[in-house]
Amino acid sequence: MTSGLLIAALLASAPTPDAPAPEAPAPAATTEAPEAEDAPEAEDAPEAKPPKPSPEERLAFLDQKRIALNLGVRGYGRFLGPRQGPAIDPAYGAAVELGLGVRLVRGLYLHTEVDVGAHALPVGTAGRVFIGARHELRMVPWLRPELSLGYSHAVEATFETEVGCGCIKDPGFGFDFDAGAEVSLASRSGIEAGLGLRLPFKRAPRLSLYLRGDASYYFDDLPGRLQGGGSLGLSLVF
Repeated sequence: MTSGLLIAALLASAPTPDAPAPEAPAPAATTEAPEAEDAPEAEDAPEAKPPKPSPEERLAFLDQKRIALNLGVRGYGRFLGPRQGPAIDPAYGAAVELGLGVRLVRGLYLHTEVDVGAHALPVGTAGRVFIGARHELRMVPWLRPELSLGYSHAVEATFETEVGCGCIKDPGFGFDFDAGAEVSLASRSGIEAGLGLRLPFKRAPRLSLYLRGDASYYFDDLPGRLQGGGSLGLSLVF
C-alpha cells in the first residue's frame, strides 16, 4: 500500500512535458491585384505650324538671292547723223530683250542684257549687248529704283533699195525696170546709262514688273550715234 502511494507521489512530482505551442495561423494567402497597366501616354499634340511669313519677310529673304533674270520688250530711237554729213531723220524700232544679273553685294548686280530688233527708216535690224553694273535702291520694299552704267556694243544691218522704171516711146513700145539693194553692216561701241523701276508683286515677290529707260552714245561717225530706249517686262529672282 505504501509502495503504491510512493509511486503515485513520484508520478505527481515528475515534470510534465510542455504541451506543444499552438501553431501560428498561416498567413492568409493574399492575391496581389495585378498592377494596373500604365495608361497609354496621351498622344502628342500636333505641333503648331509656324506662322506663314509676311510678304515683306518673303521679299527680304528673296533680296538675298543671287540671280535675277528679265525678259521684256524694248522700243528705241536712233538720232544724230554723221558729224560732217547731212542731218538725218530719227529712226524708230522695237526689240525683244533678255537679261541676266548676278548679285555681288546687297543691291549691286553685274548685269548683261541682249536685245534684237528692227527699225525704220532707213530699214534695218540691230542687235545690242550691254555689260555693266546695275544698282538697286532698297529703301522702299515694294518700289525699287535702279541705276545702270556700262558698255554697249551694237551690230547693225541697214538695207538700202533703189527701184526705177520708165517707158520708152518709140515705134516699138518699150518698158524699162531697174532695182537694186545694198546691205551695210556696222559694229559699234559706246557707253550706256539707264534708270529703272522694279515693282515686286505682293502675292509672288519672286516675280516683278520692271520699267527702264536708257540712253547710249556710240563713238563713231555713223548715223544713229545717239540712241535712246524704254523697256517693259518681267523680272524673276532665284
